[in-house]
Amino acid sequence: MRRTAFIFDGDGTLLEFRPDARPEQWMAPGYALTLSPISSMVGLLKELNKTADVFIISKCVSGQAGLDKTEAFRRLGIVERERPEEPVTRFFYPIYGQEKKVDCVRKIKKAYGYMPDDRMIFLDDHSPELWEMDRESFNDPFLPIIIPVKVENGLVTDHSSDPGHRRWNGFRISTATRPELNAVLLRALAETKEPVRI
Repeated sequence: MRRTAFIFDGDGTLLEFRPDARPEQWMAPGYALTLSPISSMVGLLKELNKTADVFIISKCVSGQAGLDKTEAFRRLGIVERERPEEPVTRFFYPIYGQEKKVDCVRKIKKAYGYMPDDRMIFLDDHSPELWEMDRESFNDPFLPIIIPVKVENGLVTDHSSDPGHRRWNGFRISTATRPELNAVLLRALAETKEPVRI
């Protein structure tokens, strides 16, 4: 039986992204705890989690930032600790240094036994991350079929002023849409019989 997982980016997808924040702010202890949740996306994650696996992957500038994001997601009720004595969570995969989001997807595949014909819906607000996930998953026959979906959150994250950058022209959802409607769309997308290529 084919399985489905929904993978959410953290910043700009589940938690607000502050484009004017400086690196010293990102690295300050407690910064992630000051970010407001994007309630429609938190609702979407909870709705999807009723029938499928959900995961959160998010870049962290330090170990403390990873702990802060873990706590921020825990406060939203979307991450439970497996071992309270350790900063390890069931659904949250922090990304440090040069690690890529697709590397986290490989960890999820291995840890949870996803097969190449399974489906993973990857939700992110940043177009370069979506293009990278699309490219990497297409070139790795051992990964499940990954369908990238852009989360429109009202911020311009396409960096269209960069002439070498490609705008995202694939699937999109909006944070302004009710979670139940986005869930119907994403579940239908996961049921596609053939891989979807952009």
